[in-house]
Amino acid sequence: MADVADPVSAAVVGQLPGVGVSRDVDTDGEIAVVADDWGHGLRVLDVSDPASPHEVGWLPYPGMWPSRSELVGELAYLAAGVLWIVDVSEPSSPVELSITRPAGFGSCWDSTVVGELALLPLMYDQPPSGLLVLDVSNPALPNELGRGGDWDSTGIAVDGTYAYTVGPDGLHVVDLSDPTLPVPVGSFEAAWSSFLTRVAVADGLAVVAPELEALHVIDVSEAHAPSELGVFDEMHFGPTDVALEGGHVLVSDGYSGTLRIIDVTAPHAPFEVGASGLNLNGQGVSVSGNLAYVAAGSGGVAIFDISGCDAIVFRDDFESGDTSRWPATVPSSSR
Repeated sequence: MADVADPVSAAVVGQLPGVGVSRDVDTDGEIAVVADDWGHGLRVLDVSDPASPHEVGWLPYPGMWPSRSELVGELAYLAAGVLWIVDVSEPSSPVELSITRPAGFGSCWDSTVVGELALLPLMYDQPPSGLLVLDVSNPALPNELGRGGDWDSTGIAVDGTYAYTVGPDGLHVVDLSDPTLPVPVGSFEAAWSSFLTRVAVADGLAVVAPELEALHVIDVSEAHAPSELGVFDEMHFGPTDVALEGGHVLVSDGYSGTLRIIDVTAPHAPFEVGASGLNLNGQGVSVSGNLAYVAAGSGGVAIFDISGCDAIVFRDDFESGDTSRWPATVPSSSR
């Protein structure tokens, strides 16, 4: 019989009530940058004491709502249909450096920064262009380096020289060896239908979270031929964002309003090992050390200790299908 343990709770460390609608959060452990919906813009939090997060700065955004935030050094990069770059070197007085609108009719609802490059997945471009590469070596004056692909995308992650974009039609892999000429090299046709889709990638695995649908685990170790390995889906489960850390996927669950921790070390049979007890309007999630930060919509930002959420739920590995630790003996028959 399997030794089955209940998923453990992610302990609540601190919470800051929202003013608007917190859509995403990123942190370096000292400050956190929050993309706040409904025109509120960028909020800067002091999280040096996770038990007592507090707002120290705010910069309103006059255009569409920001949906994604990333903190790189002393700069905040926010996807708000455009790329909005803000200097947060003085957290109490954030300063706008630039707003970059994709040429044509494209809009971006996610972005990631690698070195001096900002990578933007595009939606509604004419003609469709899956990926836009910007040179942000001068953050006050970004300039376009290249474009690649012919699909609509709402999420992006990077691993090595490959970018992984996701959208309504699936996952696409783009070779960035030459950032001036992004080259599509592989794709996985979607089984999901959600407009807003997020992705995290590490160690040859891509975890895709179509909003309020299932969690898909995809093998991307062969960039030219991604293939699905497993799916995590159950009632009252609806991911809105994912982070991938050491074989565990942290899922901001917009359906149940919790933070869920899914073990994907056996990627064909993902299972839950932890969850939060708070009922939140989960949006974006990020990880710093043993802490998970969840942008909780109208609930503001919540911080969880996830250090205990690594239990092995099925200790004889029967449900996961891994029998490598089973005894190799066979009972003898009696006469």
